[in-house]
Amino acid sequence: MEQKIKFPRSEKVYIPGKLFPEIRVAMRRVEQVPSTTFDGDEKIITPNPKVYVYDTSGPFSDTNVSIDLKKGLPRLREAWILKRNDVEQLPEITSEYGRMRRNDKGLDHLRFEHIALLPGKER
Repeated sequence: MEQKIKFPRSEKVYIPGKLFPEIRVAMRRVEQVPSTTFDGDEKIITPNPKVYVYDTSGPFSDTNVSIDLKKGLPRLREAWILKRNDVEQLPEITSEYGRMRRNDKGLDHLRFEHIALLPGKER
């Protein structure tokens, strides 16, 4: 999947979080056109500062990221979440519905490549 989302006069940048600097917040630095005013017949061009806006486009607008839908998104927040010590990772799928979906071979073509089943479990 090579197509990338492109936004003219802007670039994707990452800003470190204030509380957790290891978490990078995706932003878009947008170039503004200069303001034009007139003083009599004289045209005055005044540059405007770049503006930062929150970028919700995910990795699809990052030119440095290779997209492979079968691999899913990188687990960027996992280490940070686990370090908080306020979550529990379950050893396996615990809901009946989840187990039914896991065991449905007709869904194999939709599965992410990197999610391995637990030992002794088959699809």
